[in-house]
Amino acid sequence: MKIVQAPEPVLTQTAKSVEKVDKYIKKLLKDMEVTLGDAKDPEGVGLAAPQVGKSIQL
Repeated sequence: MKIVQAPEPVLTQTAKSVEKVDKYIKKLLKDMEVTLGDAKDPEGVGLAAPQVGKSIQL
């Protein structure tokens, strides 16, 4: 996954709540975990869904 940066619009939008944890959400979480682990410069310590272009609250 690509980590987005300002001025990407998704970073300023109000994220929507997740109603149900389904296969899509589980895959997104796993992909975000891999992306965070791969972040080396700077080293990642936390990641929100909007930072990978998904306007949802996790």
